[in-house]
Amino acid sequence: MSTHINYLRIPLHKLYHIDDIDTFTGLTEKEIFSLKSEYTNEELSEIIKSVHWAVNNKEFDFSSLLPNLNRSNEDIYKYLTKLERSLAEV
Repeated sequence: MSTHINYLRIPLHKLYHIDDIDTFTGLTEKEIFSLKSEYTNEELSEIIKSVHWAVNNKEFDFSSLLPNLNRSNEDIYKYLTKLERSLAEV
């Protein structure tokens, strides 16, 4: 589980730049391209696994991963479910 948590912090950082999670529809093509250029295939695989793990562990305290985020666990989970759908294109 600790590996998943470490990799989960990477996509969670995007939440610092999203004002309204309800309007977030997933990663853009540009963001997906950026991920592919910034991380190795192995790292991308671990990021995707971490997001999948998170979506399947709704009760986990996601807000504990980035304490200064000021988002509810419910909002973080909503973001992660939308993110998971867009990561299917990676």
